[in-house]
Amino acid sequence: MSSASAAKNPRLASMALRDAGLAMRLFEAQHCLFRYVEMARVTGVPMEYLLTRGQSVKVLSMLLRKARDHGYVLPAPPKGGSQGEESYEGGAVLEPCSGFYQEPVVTLDFASLYPSIMQRHNLCYSTLLRAGAPAPKSTQLGVEDDNNNSNNNNINHNNNNTSPLVEEVPVLGHRFVSARVRRGLVPMVLEELLLARAQAKRELKQATALGGDPQLRAVLDGRQLALKISANSVYGFTGMSQGTMPCQAIAASVTAYGRQMIEKAKELVEAGICRDRGKERDARVIYGDTDSVMLTLGKDCSLQRAFELGKEAAELVSEAFGAPVKMEFEKVYQPFLLMSKKRYAGLARPSPDQPGKLDFKGIEVVRRDWCLLVRQVVERSLELLFREASPEPAVAYVRETVAALRSGRVDLRLLVISKALVRDGAEAYAARQAHVELAERMRQRDPWQAPKVGERVAYVFVAKAAGATACERAEDPLRALEAGLPLDADYYVEHQLKLPLLRVFEPVLGGSRSSVEQRLFNGCLTAPSLVALKRSTPGGTLAGFVRTRPRCLGQGCRALLEASDRSLCKRCASSPDSLGEAVLSQLDTLRPLEAEVSQLLSQCGRCEGSVFAGLASACSNTDCPIFFRRQRASEELEVARAALEKLRLDW
Repeated sequence: MSSASAAKNPRLASMALRDAGLAMRLFEAQHCLFRYVEMARVTGVPMEYLLTRGQSVKVLSMLLRKARDHGYVLPAPPKGGSQGEESYEGGAVLEPCSGFYQEPVVTLDFASLYPSIMQRHNLCYSTLLRAGAPAPKSTQLGVEDDNNNSNNNNINHNNNNTSPLVEEVPVLGHRFVSARVRRGLVPMVLEELLLARAQAKRELKQATALGGDPQLRAVLDGRQLALKISANSVYGFTGMSQGTMPCQAIAASVTAYGRQMIEKAKELVEAGICRDRGKERDARVIYGDTDSVMLTLGKDCSLQRAFELGKEAAELVSEAFGAPVKMEFEKVYQPFLLMSKKRYAGLARPSPDQPGKLDFKGIEVVRRDWCLLVRQVVERSLELLFREASPEPAVAYVRETVAALRSGRVDLRLLVISKALVRDGAEAYAARQAHVELAERMRQRDPWQAPKVGERVAYVFVAKAAGATACERAEDPLRALEAGLPLDADYYVEHQLKLPLLRVFEPVLGGSRSSVEQRLFNGCLTAPSLVALKRSTPGGTLAGFVRTRPRCLGQGCRALLEASDRSLCKRCASSPDSLGEAVLSQLDTLRPLEAEVSQLLSQCGRCEGSVFAGLASACSNTDCPIFFRRQRASEELEVARAALEKLRLDW
């Protein structure tokens, strides 16, 4: 503010005050204080650490408290953290049976899988046996060992009197002593966290059912969320490649047991829900990922029966594995679209009598490196595919959207792409990237306004000569709007819309990719097109060599005018009726534009509040839903007013 002019200082102060007020409102609306307090109480760290430190210090604090209670001393973390071992294999992902399923698809989910594995197998720093170390003998411990096989991996064995003293992790060979020998600190911490979360969820459910105090509900919700995050972060704490106490033997053992359990859950479901066991249909697992499995029960299965058999399958798996492992019935999808690993969508139904809600994972709807138009089109297409009896409405919607894009009827905000700038300078990247090179160009134009490391760089693709790369096509949205640079609609269709839409429609429409592509895009991609951001500004590389001539504004007249300061040709100007019709026609064009601009400015006023009136003209927030729409509407209004003014002079 010291370098700004005196006229700008009040505006900058108003904007700073507005930002502070909005941040405070968000802080209160999200109940951040309750969540921070509960997280600090659960983990035993100062509230300052929640904002300035990572997750590791919270887990370390919980382990320190438990170690003090049981007489352990944790090693002091070295400066800069310890270096972990080589990478290890993660969770299992079963091969998907891709397709479009009209029948119900049941989803089963292990509750807190990794924490429950660490509890069940007593995985901890204090229970891990070093390689080559002798296993403890039952005679030394004064316990009876009924099973001397250290590689006992039966499904339903808990830490009871018949479990082995030492358990060896399948394939990996890591060995951990059972709770009969020594109970680990990590399992004790996890048990307390999960029991406390279950209690908090019960209290929250009761408070919600009784319509209790909203502040109490916020406290309970913050508590159960803090307990959940703390329990789930323990596994990550052990598996970090560099951290306070990395122990990848523990993390690798957790994922190894997890892979074994997801495969076993598939076998149990398909063996337990089948005609051989007296059921009227056979269950088939079509996909599984880390801690969940999805299964179908046949095309003629009713939604009600799918819920019943799903709950039965969850109980069957839970009983086979035993506590603390629990398989939960989560939801039923109908219909369901399974595209590939970690990519699916469907109408999720929490109960048979409730309408489905669109749910998706891994597709462009939830990814930020695609423009908003892709997310909007994919989400709407899925909605039409799932709720309509025929795919034709979804196909027609895609074709209409592509036509609108090519004709310039799509809001510029929907075409903006943003990516994070994680390194400083283009030379820090192994390959050329559009947002990185654009940031360099913006830095050359104005170093003070250029994006900095950690910020997101917004850009659009403008038309360039044939053969231009994506890095050369990328441009700042504000600069493109102000300069009237035409956007390359074909580039958006080919590199943004086409692949996500083909992934969605191929399983539904069937046939080859080329046939699906022809059905969706045929007739829309016959010729290259440019989307002009300013109607009054000609686009293209030859624009500077072209002289434009305005057309007559007379009703039904398309004559070209010789003079740019006139709005009617000689024939229309000499006819009073033609002149009057032209004025009325321009007024009909002007009124809706004035109404739209007034509505948009009113929306800006509601955003700013009465205290900050007048900031709309200086607003440069390109993330605002109406920013580009307001800019374009204002420009069109100016053009319409100028045309009407010429007509009045002619009059």
